[in-house]
Amino acid sequence: MNNYTLLLLLLCLALTCCQKADPGFEERLTTLRGTIDQLGQEDLYSGVVLLTRGDETLLEEAYGLADQKSKEAIGLDTKFNLASMNKMFTAVAIMQLRESGKLGLQDLVGQHLPDYPDISVRDSVTIEQLLTHTSGLGDFFNEKFEQREPASVRTLDDYHSLFVGDPLNFKPGEGFAYSNAGYIVLGLIIEQIAGRNYYDHIKEEIFIPLAMNDSGWGHSDTIVPGLAKAYVQRDSLGFWQENPYLAIKGSSAGGGFSTVGDLSKFVKALKSNSLVSANTLAEMTDDRFENGYGYGFSLRELNGWKVYGHNGGFPGVSGEVDIFDQDDLVAISLSNRGPRSGWATMRSHLREAIVGKTEESQSFQRAEQVVATYEAEGQPAALALAESFAGELDERQLIHHSEQYYEAGERLKGIDILEIVVQSFPESWFPVSIMADLQIEGGDTTTAVANYKKSLALNPDNRWATDRLKELGE
Repeated sequence: MNNYTLLLLLLCLALTCCQKADPGFEERLTTLRGTIDQLGQEDLYSGVVLLTRGDETLLEEAYGLADQKSKEAIGLDTKFNLASMNKMFTAVAIMQLRESGKLGLQDLVGQHLPDYPDISVRDSVTIEQLLTHTSGLGDFFNEKFEQREPASVRTLDDYHSLFVGDPLNFKPGEGFAYSNAGYIVLGLIIEQIAGRNYYDHIKEEIFIPLAMNDSGWGHSDTIVPGLAKAYVQRDSLGFWQENPYLAIKGSSAGGGFSTVGDLSKFVKALKSNSLVSANTLAEMTDDRFENGYGYGFSLRELNGWKVYGHNGGFPGVSGEVDIFDQDDLVAISLSNRGPRSGWATMRSHLREAIVGKTEESQSFQRAEQVVATYEAEGQPAALALAESFAGELDERQLIHHSEQYYEAGERLKGIDILEIVVQSFPESWFPVSIMADLQIEGGDTTTAVANYKKSLALNPDNRWATDRLKELGE
């Protein structure tokens, strides 16, 4: 290679690097640090956040209390419940078994669980469909779950008993519905093939090899040192309430615990092909069914950046792993508050710092601005601001704030926020129905009846409104 050719090559490389580099990233990162510090100081975020580029830590901060009673502060090594985030572990374990030739993705459930009691699942659902939430199976968070003593749920079979025999929501392969039940069945398949319980298998195949020493599954009769308590929201006296269901042992569908440090080890091993091959990882993160979900990983595109990972949410629990396909960036957040007070807040700012403003981040932040305006200037000003956004608001976040007001004993404020939601989303039936519930509690039956009827007009399948109207003699 002559000097001229070498010079051209170096110039091309330099231009390529310049094209990939984002001159605004460092500025946005500085803004991010200030924003999340403020959120932590104002008790608007409780948890840990980690942002890395390769082996470089760009941001690592902890905020809030792990235990409200003892006032134990959250640290960088605090453990948090993962909720659905550990579906990633289950999917990796399944793909490891596939790589070793012990199963195929088109295998039917019955090939590995021949005595599975539900014929419609045993003889028609494939492993791939379980992985991608296209099996038709539903959930186990149902009436049976609520009636169980948390301490009595200890094995995957205990979870299985909560949904086995339930009819499929659709013919396998002909729809998409997020299914915790499907991931329990995957766990049962892992147990059958591995010849040991799911928890031991994940520990031996993932946690121990990666030195994820702060990850596992707790239980009501097990004290897990350093595990943050899960807080739902403040009551009318301003006290945070714990979630009693966190006493249930986790499963292959979710509910284990970990730290941001351990999750970072998991991501690095995944990206370096220490857990599965590069080809397998590409399969797992391919949106083949165009529904935003691969094999155990949620998938999205933000301003041209491909992102894969998983979030998890439950009352008092939330977290997210975002793995970006550019610049070797990984964002991890864990919180001991629910999704709308935890990862929804943090991911909005994290993603915006990395990829720039998105419709998702802007709608979330506009919703926060509307609520802040309501607090500072009252409902008329908040209504005017919401109208100026022309419906480009995060509806779920506004409803979340309404629920927070209600739980804190401020029912009228909850109604005020719902009125803003109804104005901003005139075709949405759900906030109208909730508003009617709050109006019934306040004794305003006439307005509540009108709103139940309005909700039914928007959604004739709203059984809740139908039943309430019958109770009211309408």
